[in-house]
Amino acid sequence: MPDLAGLLIRFRIPKIALWSDIEKAFHCLELNEEDREVVKLIWLKDVNAPISVDNVQYMRFSRVPFGVISSPFLLAATVKHHLESWDDPLADIVKNNSYVDNILVGTETTGEAWKLIKN
Repeated sequence: MPDLAGLLIRFRIPKIALWSDIEKAFHCLELNEEDREVVKLIWLKDVNAPISVDNVQYMRFSRVPFGVISSPFLLAATVKHHLESWDDPLADIVKNNSYVDNILVGTETTGEAWKLIKN
C-alpha cells in the first residue's frame, strides 16, 4: 500500500481535490472454496432453545468480509495487481493515489479535473 502520509500531502497541495470510492469493493473479492472454512458465522436457529447440534447453523462467507484484519490488504493487492496489467497513464495515477478502496487526486485547474473525471 502507498505511504498514507504522502498520499494525503499530495492530495492537499493542489487547488482542486478529487475523491473517489470503489463502491462495495470488499464484496467483489471472492474467497477460494478451501478458505471459506476459516471464515464462518455460527448462528443459533432459536435463541430460546438450548444449544445443540440441531439448533446451530454454520454459514460460510463466499466473499471477503469487511472487518477481517487482512481485508484491506487483500483488496489493495487485488486492485494493484489489476492496475499493473494496464499500460495506461490513468492506471498509474490511480495506483499511486489510492489507499484500499479510496482514490485521492489533486489538480490545479478545473480542466485537468474534468479530464481525469471523464477518463
